[in-house]
Amino acid sequence: WSSKWMAMKGAEVVAFDAMEHPTIGLGAGAVFLKNHDIYFDRVCGDFNKLPFQDGTFDIVVSTGSMHHSNNLSETISESVRVLKAGGCLAIMNEPVGRFRAKDETVKLKGDQEGINEHEYRMTRYLSLFRCHKLRIGEIRESPLVYERGSAYYRGVLASLINRTLWGRLLSLVMWGGVMNILVYKSGPKT
Repeated sequence: WSSKWMAMKGAEVVAFDAMEHPTIGLGAGAVFLKNHDIYFDRVCGDFNKLPFQDGTFDIVVSTGSMHHSNNLSETISESVRVLKAGGCLAIMNEPVGRFRAKDETVKLKGDQEGINEHEYRMTRYLSLFRCHKLRIGEIRESPLVYERGSAYYRGVLASLINRTLWGRLLSLVMWGGVMNILVYKSGPKT
């Protein structure tokens, strides 16, 4: 669905997913291509071994998918590898665990058992961003901001603090939430 919206805005898009299921993953792309006046390539594979050359893309967008990785370091490394110098990695709708979380692995039962599900700590993301020389450009507030217990719900001071980039970072580190972040690969844009 995110590929559809980017293609509708005129972007040249390559959709990548681990699944080709007819209603989710890449399979849903066939419906979008049929019902909209758009086109985008669709590629299936492992996001820890992306089948693209180094420096291929200006932007890599991950929408609610990095938490499915069993090796976040490898996933981010591959995302950075396929980015051009000065390119942007957009990580959206990504659940992050709080600082004091004991375990980053989420145990699923029933029909979802066996699906890789994690709530990686924000500190892990920040460490990997630093390791790959990624510069933070922007962070958007969590859609959960008005839930009881969120920093916004705690009062006016917390709300003011969270209006700054560093305040939003601190909030995600301490309490977790949903991360929406733009980070940039070092080097001049090409």
